[in-house]
Parts: sequence; C-alpha cells; structure tokens
Amino acid sequence: MDRIIAEETGRLRSVCDTVILDGSIHDRYFGCARGMPFLWREAWLRGVPAPDGQAGDLATSGPSGSTGPANADGRTPKRRALTLAVKRAIDIVGAGAGILLLGPVLAWTALTVAATQGFPILFPHERPGYHEKPFTMYKFRTMRPPRKGEVWYLTDAERTTPLGRFLRSTSVDELPELWNVLRGDMSLVGPRPLLREYLEQYTPEQRRRHDMPPGITGWAAVHGRHASTFEDRLKLDVWYVDNWSLWLDLRILATTAGQVLRRSGVSAVQDLEAVGFPLPGVRRPPNQPNDAS
Repeated sequence: MDRIIAEETGRLRSVCDTVILDGSIHDRYFGCARGMPFLWREAWLRGVPAPDGQAGDLATSGPSGSTGPANADGRTPKRRALTLAVKRAIDIVGAGAGILLLGPVLAWTALTVAATQGFPILFPHERPGYHEKPFTMYKFRTMRPPRKGEVWYLTDAERTTPLGRFLRSTSVDELPELWNVLRGDMSLVGPRPLLREYLEQYTPEQRRRHDMPPGITGWAAVHGRHASTFEDRLKLDVWYVDNWSLWLDLRILATTAGQVLRRSGVSAVQDLEAVGFPLPGVRRPPNQPNDAS
C-alpha cells in the first residue's frame, strides 16, 4: 500500500508541476492535493516520503496544509505547538472570565437545582478526551434518576424535569464545563465529547476526532447541533481536526453565541435512534455505517 501511495504521490506531483508553474513546492503539493484528499491523507498519516526529499511538507502540514499530528520522531511541529499554546491560553482566559462573569447565573442555577431536584447538583460523567484519555465532565443535572425498569437512554423525555428543559434550551446546563476547560480536560472549541461506549463503534477515520481536545462547542455543534445525525457529526468533527485554526475557533465561538441567544437548533430531549446514534450496549455490525448515514 505504501508503495502504491508513493507512486501515486509522484505521479500527482508531476501533474501539479505542469498545472501550477509558479508558487512554492508546498503550494504545489497542497493546492493540487485537494483533488485527491484520500491519497494525501493516507500519505500524511503513513509518513510516506514525498518525491525529491519533500517529506517535511507532508509531515508538518497535514491534509489541510496548516496543522498536523506529531512528526515521525514523535515531536509536535513548532508551528502547531505554538498555535496550540495560544489556543490553550485563550481557553484559560475565556473560561476564567466566563466563570467570573457568569458567577450569578451559576449560583442561581445551583440553588434552583438543589431546591427543585435535591442533590447532587452536578451530573458527572466520564467521557473520552484528547487522544481518548478519559476525564470526568460536569453538567448541571437536568433529569431525575431512572426508576426500576426504566432504560436510561430511552426515557429522556420522561425523566427530564421542567427546569432541566429550560437549562438545556438555554445551554445553561453546559456552563460547569468551563471548569473542565480551566482544568485542561476540555477546550472552549473542539469536538463534543461523546460516550465512551461509542469508541468501539468508530472507524479509524472517525477516531481522529480525538486528535484535538474536546470542546464545549464545536464545528459539528454549530452545524445542526441536536438535529444532525451521528455519522454527520463525526464527519464534521474530523473536518474540524483537519482544518483547525485559531480563526476557525473564533468563528465557531461567535456562531455559538448567536445560536444560544436565539435558542436555535436546540432540543431539550434527543431521540438517539432518530438521529442514528448507536444505542449503548448495542453494537453495529463490523464496518457497517448507521442507518442514518
């Protein structure tokens, strides 16, 4: 497979050199690569040497030509390391400011949840994070515990409280995740952390959504939110990983703010089967997509 990729890489290089006569080697590689994304993604992930010793362009740039994984020696490219450090700084400042500014909202919500639903106030749940490392994510509790005989993932509508519906529709239930951002478990922007039970359901391509820290909001979250299917969300998450930039994060944050204010695309109760989410404990046939794909 590597030999075939290397041969096709060389062939495409010659085509690019014919079509694009000016510009740097990097520009010729990635300007033309958009026409054959699978080939270039495979070459990048496998570390197949590019012709004429230009492997460095593939190793440090990734499919989008901007960010990529670690080099062959395990080190993160300097440009990516710098932008990730800036992203982390934005997360710390943003989460800290959010906790301070939204302190009254957090306090009111905590007191209201305690008065109407009792304790615990927060709902902790273990999710896979950056590189699938598990962490505990915190949200305000919006549902009562399942009663005897109730299957927890099939009874959301019955168990969600009136206060819980309001918290979900306004996204206030997500605010405790600012603490996760401050701790470094999450980022303000990134693929939403899904259930650990889904890990074994992902294809190798879909698992790449964990190549960036999970976020409170993300590219998939602002494109359909609760209405998009499971497969579509994963595709959007991988697109974000391949095309990530600080400007993209700022765009997602601005879009999220507008959607939250308008309460658009939010569903207080989600039907997992309706949007093609695999039910916990129910495996999909190997290498088969969901019905909703």
